[in-house]
Amino acid sequence: MTIGHSGVARPALLLLAGERVRLGSITISSGQRMAVRYGAAHGNLSRDGAELFIELIDDKGGTHRIGALKVPYGEFGLAPRHAYFDLSPWMGAQFTVRLVCGAGDANDPRGDWIAIYDLAVGSEERMGALRAMAFRKERIANEIAHFSSVYDHSMYQGSLDRSGSAVPPAECIPLHELLANARATQQQPAPPGRPEFPFPHQLARFPSGAYEYAHHLLGSTLQATAPDFGERLVRAAERLQATPNKPVRILSLCAGAARIEAQFASRVGDRARWTLLDISRDLLKSAALNFPPDQQPRLILADVNEIRDFGEQYDIVMCVSALHHVVELEGVLNFIRDALTDDGEFWSIGEAIGRSGNRLFDEDYRVGNSVFRALPERYRRNRNTGRVDEDLPNVDFSDATFEGIRSDEIEPLLLHRFEPIAVYRRNCFLWRLVDLAYSDNYDLSREGDVLRIHSLVEQELAHFRNGGRPTELHGTFRKRAL
Repeated sequence: MTIGHSGVARPALLLLAGERVRLGSITISSGQRMAVRYGAAHGNLSRDGAELFIELIDDKGGTHRIGALKVPYGEFGLAPRHAYFDLSPWMGAQFTVRLVCGAGDANDPRGDWIAIYDLAVGSEERMGALRAMAFRKERIANEIAHFSSVYDHSMYQGSLDRSGSAVPPAECIPLHELLANARATQQQPAPPGRPEFPFPHQLARFPSGAYEYAHHLLGSTLQATAPDFGERLVRAAERLQATPNKPVRILSLCAGAARIEAQFASRVGDRARWTLLDISRDLLKSAALNFPPDQQPRLILADVNEIRDFGEQYDIVMCVSALHHVVELEGVLNFIRDALTDDGEFWSIGEAIGRSGNRLFDEDYRVGNSVFRALPERYRRNRNTGRVDEDLPNVDFSDATFEGIRSDEIEPLLLHRFEPIAVYRRNCFLWRLVDLAYSDNYDLSREGDVLRIHSLVEQELAHFRNGGRPTELHGTFRKRAL
């Protein structure tokens, strides 16, 4: 049925008081939830309103009621409402979903009609796509009717010259005919070849462990390359040399011990002036020791979440793998934008942009966990617990710390304020398989362990190629042009 009282003709499933409907069987997996959009089907519900019950029916006929949604009488009940249910308590179980329409508290069923506009079960990231699939046929018909009407308007006809010879009717070829022809005449494309990975002893420097080695292989195989920040700094210093006594002014936020910054400083010498900001006095003192005596940075002790414009301009503002610890992202990014010169750049180096709390996104976790579960036990031993993990942990560290507190918001907020110059993203799940919890399980002097790492990198590359979501960002940005 179509419900039109909200100004939009919405297709909906209609239930009257006392009616119930089964919607099919689901098997609940990790991270899934249910989203329901519903409301009164008209403005004349009984005075006590109506109620929508959401139930899961198990294979033995047992009923698990997960929601009781009240729909009030009058205009207030007409607006579509949203409800969300966490299904994690039933992970791994199979159920049939049942909806039941009940009368209100006074048990008056007169006029109690509830419209269910959509109901979807899936991961948080997939929820928008799943809900968009509801009433697909009805939406397609509405879409065709809408655009057929709109493009008949004179606003779209003015530039068309329909005079002269008659145009024969256009012929439309159904897509399924093209697909059938393609299947009959074309061969399947060959899968991409396996990369030829160097062994650790073949590299210029023997890697420190599995994490470094796996990421070297990943970076050397991807066609895209990260910005060369050191070379970019050298070029900036050369440009400014045309003006006497004009060094590159650089601010590093959340600098910590500033090891990366000190490496950059060694490349440009006295052509740069460094300012380091961090919340830790001890780390700032340690950072100063990493810099050459004749290139000592200025040190600012501050909580970056409280930063405000202090009247200085910089040619480069950088942040090395630290924005994912920041709560006040909007304020910090606004400060960076205002602190940059007109042609200045913001550098985000090795930033974590995965799901909040240092987690993997659901689909990436599903694939990464299947890779992890296929590993022999010796590679799944967790050095933090001493136990063999059956599944790859996907803990939300932001529950107790600022680790990844808003990491999945970083890139969208950046793009609201800056234009990308060069951006490099990688690493959907590989880092979790060879991080500190598991890296000691691999001995780079053993061929079997090395080949196992090759396999992990290959599977990461295959997932990345198929649309996996990277969790690591390296990028250079300029202020958005006005």
